[in-house]
Amino acid sequence: LECLEKRGIVPESVESMGQASLLISRLIARQKEGLATPRQIQLLERMGFRQVGTWRFEEAGDMITRIKENGWNVPMGLNAGAFRP
Repeated sequence: LECLEKRGIVPESVESMGQASLLISRLIARQKEGLATPRQIQLLERMGFRQVGTWRFEEAGDMITRIKENGWNVPMGLNAGAFRP
């Protein structure tokens, strides 16, 4: 559960050891494929971005950096809902 929590998964949402094992396997597979992490996905979706789960880790990180540098706001002129990296 600690491993999942560190990766942005709420431990209380995990119902069994089998489910935890499956989630960890999927998280490792996503990491090997270079895809965005659950924490990146959650943050960007809260900011209005869509289909963030298909973004590359670097793409998500770059956008988070842009948002951070803009005072934790989506940069002006950027339509989060329509943005595709």
